[in-house]
Amino acid sequence: MPRPTASSLWLAELCPASHTQPQIRETSDAQAAGSDVHLFLERAPKIGRAAALAEMNDATRHLCEDLDPAALPNGLREASFVYDLNQRTGRMIGEGLGRGYPDAAGLACGTADVLSVESPAVWDYKTGWPVRAAESL
Repeated sequence: MPRPTASSLWLAELCPASHTQPQIRETSDAQAAGSDVHLFLERAPKIGRAAALAEMNDATRHLCEDLDPAALPNGLREASFVYDLNQRTGRMIGEGLGRGYPDAAGLACGTADVLSVESPAVWDYKTGWPVRAAESL
């Protein structure tokens, strides 16, 4: 049975049956593009904007050309969290884990693109997603 993730909690709330039946997970061009944007946002502060852009593939580089990682708040990039659905508690499990989440029932896992250390804020970039990050569960 599929487990909800931080990105799919909105769907679980809208249609609980969506998380009770087996699912076929497929990747798409939009998903690959979103992964590239996240990789750029994670790499640019470490290796420089130009070098990070050079690492992008030709099909998605244009999505990153207008992004300025220096404009993001100072903080952790790709900070991963788990939320215990039964206990209603959450905790950070690491930074830059590449979505290496624990495999345990009752957990919803997710990754914030930037976790600000200057103010209590989480920045999340969505590319082509039907839910705005600010409105997402």
